[in-house]
Amino acid sequence: MVSGKTWEQYVDQLNYKNRVDYHLLQNIKAARKVLVEKHKLNAKISNSIIGKCIFVRYLIDRKVK
Repeated sequence: MVSGKTWEQYVDQLNYKNRVDYHLLQNIKAARKVLVEKHKLNAKISNSIIGKCIFVRYLIDRKVK
């Protein structure tokens, strides 16, 4: 790992498009596009809504009351 040889050996299997964080960011991007383009909200409000949704989901998953 330190030398980078592992990365070189498995570069095809470690494609970033297969990562969960990549898909999460694509979903956030799509949601933001809907809020801005379809519902005509400005970018700041759209970002705020998405951020609050993610935070609320985090609290629900952690069973915070």
